[in-house]
Amino acid sequence: NKFFILLTLDEPNGDKNIFFHETSCFDKNGLILNARQACAIESAAKMNPNMNVYLLFLSPSKISKQSKKIFEQLQAYPNIRIRRVKFQNYVKNTPLDVWYKMDILKKSKWPRIQMADILRFLTLWKYGGIYLDLDVVVIRHDI
Repeated sequence: NKFFILLTLDEPNGDKNIFFHETSCFDKNGLILNARQACAIESAAKMNPNMNVYLLFLSPSKISKQSKKIFEQLQAYPNIRIRRVKFQNYVKNTPLDVWYKMDILKKSKWPRIQMADILRFLTLWKYGGIYLDLDVVVIRHDI
């Protein structure tokens, strides 16, 4: 599936990157990205054509039927990259590697929320750049 390209070690590079994360659980229909979330990603790409805009997601699921067209529209932008992240690989060789191997996250009362927070922090630690939530619309150039 063209939407399930794994994030590689050599990308993203440089500091001209904006990151969004989709960390919600998938339902039986697959990954859902609604129009409002797509608008956030699209606005970042349109207002910052000199930056790479990454949508990172965690699960190797399928794209829901209602979201397929949205994903296709996002991929029409030359600076939008949709990438899948394997969480266990993402934490390797980071300050959280040992912590993750101890399965502390699995014992948490809020593992999904904490995993999303960890993904945000690790993304900025590894790559720098800017992180935005999927409900943030960019209305100015060059954030």
